[in-house]
Amino acid sequence: MTTLAAHQHTTARWATTWTQLLEAHMTPALLAEGRALADSPATGALQVAQGFATTKITTHIGELRPRIDVPQLSETDWDAVYESIAAQPDIITSARTQAVTDLLTDPQYTAGIPILPAAEELTFTCSCQPEPGPCLHTAALGQMIANRARTVPIVLFTLRGRAHQHLKTYLRRRGNTATQPQPAPASPKTLLASPPVFAQTVLAQDARYRPVYLPHTPPLTGGSTTPVLESVTEQPPASCLPLQALSALVHAAADRATELLNGVPDPSAGLAADLARFTASTPGEAYTEQAAHQLGLPYAQMRQLTAAHRCGGNAAVETFLYTTDPGPEILAQAEEAIQPLRPSPFATLARDGNRLTDPAARIQLRYGPDRRWHPYIEQFGDWRVVPEPHSDPARAYKAARGALRR
Repeated sequence: MTTLAAHQHTTARWATTWTQLLEAHMTPALLAEGRALADSPATGALQVAQGFATTKITTHIGELRPRIDVPQLSETDWDAVYESIAAQPDIITSARTQAVTDLLTDPQYTAGIPILPAAEELTFTCSCQPEPGPCLHTAALGQMIANRARTVPIVLFTLRGRAHQHLKTYLRRRGNTATQPQPAPASPKTLLASPPVFAQTVLAQDARYRPVYLPHTPPLTGGSTTPVLESVTEQPPASCLPLQALSALVHAAADRATELLNGVPDPSAGLAADLARFTASTPGEAYTEQAAHQLGLPYAQMRQLTAAHRCGGNAAVETFLYTTDPGPEILAQAEEAIQPLRPSPFATLARDGNRLTDPAARIQLRYGPDRRWHPYIEQFGDWRVVPEPHSDPARAYKAARGALRR
């Protein structure tokens, strides 16, 4: 069996193998057209869930929703895959990151259970046609999955039924159990010399609750101190990120740690939310283009994700990316709340999932996972997020009108 060191760890085979699955269903010409459409501004963000992937494509006949379905692995299959990965020490390190080694595309490394589906297991559907089957839009969606898998293959884990986070948690717990020291058996003399169990318990409790006083340290004046990051001037090796990028990441991590210490919740929406949080920070703003490339998004759309995070955090990013179904009652209540505020009260209101659109006013409200309405305004033919989201749809509608006036 080839080891990771001998393989010279790459992730390219994930995308290559996925593309071969597409080639079993589509002609080279269709795949080429799909590749061009995937890079077009008309194509929205890639959305991957357990068992299927989809996206939104704007065309002259309206908004289309291509979808690719694959069968999910069973819980028993996943457990066997995890056991196999955990038994290969040279693979564990990469399996804990987003750049999982493409050795795992070979079932011999995953207990004989393929993480990638077989070609005949793929199902293609699209709202452009009544019958299932490949089309230009599903070809574009397939190319988007390949592009993402080329550098972030964990998207294929989600597609097959389990988020990569489960594997990381499993490996972490397994490692903790394996490295935990086992107490040596006590000799009879040790047992006789030790104090009674009750006395041991009392001593342990005394040690636990005894106050600990930190040594006195003089206050920092700031006059003669230099932040560690600013004192580093030598660039790291060529294989690492440049010093400026490392500094930006450290600043972003420090800001997030401060938020968590202050009790700010972290309902993560995944990689997109993490990158949007980074590019929304002052040090990370310069890396918006790299973040867009990492997510496979147009630069303008990454700017929108960044703006969404600034307006409403991770929930705003998820609301920007995904269309959900909150139910007709919530939308009906929102319609009633905003009706007195509409400049054209008799104009038609449009519903689309969690989105309530007032075309005449150029305003759209999107209901997010944080149970708040996120305001959007129409500019240059596109919907742009504006502050501030609110649980009251009327307040969110007023925020959108104010943004339009400004």
